[in-house]
Amino acid sequence: MKLPKRKGGRQSVAAAKAYQDDCKNFADELIVFSQSVGFKISARGWAYHLESENLIDKSEFDIVENLINGFRKNGTLPVDFTAQDKARSPEGLVGADYNVSLELSYQRNKTIRFINNTYKPHLLKDTTDIYIELLVEKVDLIGLFKPICKRFQIPLSNARGWSDINTRADIIKRCSESGCSRAVLLYCGDFDPMGLEISKHLKNNLKQLEDATDIDTSFIEVQRFGLEHNYIIENNLIWTDNLMTSGKKDLSNPKHKDHKKDYVQNYIKKYGARKVEANAMIKDIPKARDLLLTTVLSLVSEDDLESYEESLVEPRKELLEEFKNQWSEEV
Repeated sequence: MKLPKRKGGRQSVAAAKAYQDDCKNFADELIVFSQSVGFKISARGWAYHLESENLIDKSEFDIVENLINGFRKNGTLPVDFTAQDKARSPEGLVGADYNVSLELSYQRNKTIRFINNTYKPHLLKDTTDIYIELLVEKVDLIGLFKPICKRFQIPLSNARGWSDINTRADIIKRCSESGCSRAVLLYCGDFDPMGLEISKHLKNNLKQLEDATDIDTSFIEVQRFGLEHNYIIENNLIWTDNLMTSGKKDLSNPKHKDHKKDYVQNYIKKYGARKVEANAMIKDIPKARDLLLTTVLSLVSEDDLESYEESLVEPRKELLEEFKNQWSEEV
């Protein structure tokens, strides 16, 4: 894979043509790569993934981001090539039903698939008495961890920095409504002063809403999961040589209003003015998923999961038979 780069100075016709060819080839190879990844990732996530394949180096991250976003705008790549922030998705979209018989057939098959694969008269938490949620810092981690979360019925959401009051209140309510005596909130965030600070204070941030929700949060545990220093070193993850925040200001700059705070100074003394973004876990997808699986299995055993899945077989058979009988009678 060749990263397209313009030569300096005025471009000849031949040079411009060569650059366009390189862009087209680069985009085509990205599409092929996307099929092996298995889920959509952001433009930044693509930079991490290509680096893990030794196709680019750290200095070329911004080039990759700009190229991908530019390709999406000019049609070289599909506009939906990258992961979409679900918070920006529209609501209330509807369409007309043009072919009733086709729609009925679709709905019947959809119901059968639901019964065979999705119907759950009871949940895993009902047999294990533990409720788990996963909160991630970057949208790329949604697709990365979704298979494990789906298997263990773990709600997965994007925190995008300090979670707002509604997000935290919803987490508390879900934990309470689970009926479990123990709830665990796993948090996977950036390895930087702010990311570590968020995970450190997340438990207290939930507690602050006890009066508003009328729920005692003492049964909710918060565990930082994912990016720890050992994991970064062992997997040779990419360090970014700045401490830029979402506001495009660098915490390592003495002029930053939070620069002299203890949590910033302690971090800089220990790790330097650098960080690792959560997207970096995409470098090794199997290893990142295995880390989550190991973490979950420390809370819910494989035996518990197997027993639960076996308990669904008979209820699904019974419901499928009932559905087929009723469908036949109605038709």
